[in-house]
Amino acid sequence: MLDFKKNRAEKRRKKRKRKMSFTIGLLACIGVGIGGIYFYKIIKMREGTGEVNDTLQQSVEVESGDEQREEPTTEVEQKEEMTTENIAATFPTVMEIETTTTAIEPTTSNYDVIPASADYFVFEPDADSFFQNSVFVGDSVMMGYRNYCMNQEPEFLGEPEFLVSGSYSLRMALSPVSKDSIHPIYQGEQRRIWDSIAMTGAKRIFLCFGLNDLGMETVELATSNYIELITKIKEVNPDVEIFVISTTYMKAESQLEDLNNTNIRLLNDAVKEYCKTTQEAGFINIADFLIGEDGGLKEEYCSDNYVHQTNAAYEVWTKVLRAYASGWIVEIPEEILEETSPETVAQ
Repeated sequence: MLDFKKNRAEKRRKKRKRKMSFTIGLLACIGVGIGGIYFYKIIKMREGTGEVNDTLQQSVEVESGDEQREEPTTEVEQKEEMTTENIAATFPTVMEIETTTTAIEPTTSNYDVIPASADYFVFEPDADSFFQNSVFVGDSVMMGYRNYCMNQEPEFLGEPEFLVSGSYSLRMALSPVSKDSIHPIYQGEQRRIWDSIAMTGAKRIFLCFGLNDLGMETVELATSNYIELITKIKEVNPDVEIFVISTTYMKAESQLEDLNNTNIRLLNDAVKEYCKTTQEAGFINIADFLIGEDGGLKEEYCSDNYVHQTNAAYEVWTKVLRAYASGWIVEIPEEILEETSPETVAQ
């Protein structure tokens, strides 16, 4: 399901491998050159003494004898041979550039890593192509993101389609179409979400629900409905890739008895575990980039002192989505790492 990101990751690994091969090759050339000079001097010093052949023979014996260090036979041994320190000693300028940031390689587990700011993500130049021929589905919070995208430049985020409705919930998405239903309208009428998706011909689906469910039902039932919705979409659209965007938090002072940040986090954890265990969907954690020290939606990201969000929040959405499409590469400047290191804190 995540072939797009795996291909990007593979390209990066191949690029690093080519760089490492070039470095090793250059080191080998330098070594051969030094060896040639050494033997040339020996030949000149011992010319006419009859000792040249003995010297060359001794050199051959050293290279092929029992004391020769065996070539590393495992991947671990090969990595130990070419350490950062060894390369840096030969090419300090290159390594100074390479180590000014700390990168996290794009693996499934690394999507759990939440840097202090979405500004630390690195995007591929064509990250937006990941969202071409896709559909974003959700409630009024997702509707806000639709409005934000509509006000951006052409081809922004691959120009996805949106199937959104105010007060839309998982429970409603699973309900029949009726005069009382609020399914998103597509081509002039309400339809079940999986039917509308089939009509769009989309290849990737991004879901964001939960806020209108937790106020009406338990975390367990909301999780069950999320799983059922994903299953229904897959049944009608077996070739689509599905991604769940985390339910975003609310202002801490506006929490209710059932709709509160504790239950939102429990729902996110449950859905994330489902995605990780079954691989039926990817999970994109946007919510944790929008919270303050109180665990609620930050002031600058909230438009109504409740759950709805500002353009500043949707800028963060875009950064996180592009980061996900790019393989979740995080680069934190050295000075930031030094400021937050245990040694610095201790001082």
